[in-house]
Amino acid sequence: MPRLTGRAGDGLLATELTSSQRAFLRSRGRLRSADVIVGKAGLSRGALGHIRAMLARQELLKVKLPRLPEASRRAVAQELAHAAGAELVDVVGHMVVLYRPNDQLPPEKRLVLPE
Repeated sequence: MPRLTGRAGDGLLATELTSSQRAFLRSRGRLRSADVIVGKAGLSRGALGHIRAMLARQELLKVKLPRLPEASRRAVAQELAHAAGAELVDVVGHMVVLYRPNDQLPPEKRLVLPE
C-alpha cells in the first residue's frame, strides 16, 4: 500500500508509489478517456473544485490540459496534482493521470494496487 501523509483535499497528500504500482496505474489510465477537460481559462477554482470532487468519487482520474508548451506541461501537471492532493501518475501529451486513494469508497470502486 502507498504510504500517505496529510489529508485528502488539503493539497498535502503525498503517496509513495512503487514503480510497479505506478505502471499499473499508468496502464489503467491509458485505457480510459478524459474524465475532466481543462479549458483555455486554465486551472480556475471551479476546475480545481471539479477535479477534487471527481477524485472523491473515483481514485484514478484522467485530465486533459489545454495546449501548452511542452516544457511547462509537466510543471502544470505537478501543480495540479499538488493542488488536488493527488499523486501525479503520468503525463502523455496533453493528458495527465492523477491518483488519490480513498478509503471511504465502497470496496468494488477501490483500486487494488500490486505490492
